[in-house]
Amino acid sequence: MTETDVSLGVTDRSLRAVVAVVEAGSFTGAALTLGIGQSAVSHAVARLEQALGVALFIRKRDGVEPTTVGAALAARAAPALAPRAKPQLRSNGTTITEGWHA
Repeated sequence: MTETDVSLGVTDRSLRAVVAVVEAGSFTGAALTLGIGQSAVSHAVARLEQALGVALFIRKRDGVEPTTVGAALAARAAPALAPRAKPQLRSNGTTITEGWHA
C-alpha cells in the first residue's frame, strides 16, 4: 500500500499511527508496535490533528485516551489498513481452485 495524500496531509502512515495509539493506549506502545520511534508517532498524530483541526487524543500521565473523533477515525481506518488476503490455490483433495482465501 502506498502513502496516499488526501489533500489535508492525511497519510497511511498517520492513520496507522492513530490506530496503533488507540490499540496500545500510549504513544510509546504504538511506537513499539510499529517499529518506529515514539517521537515519529507523536509527530504523525500531531500533524494529523493539525490538518483535521481536532484533537484525536486526551493526553494523560499514564497514557492517552482517544476522543470521540479519534476513536471513530481509528475504527474506520483500521479495516482499510489491515493486510489483505492474497490469492491462493486451494485443493480439496481432487480439485485445485484459485480464489481469495484468508
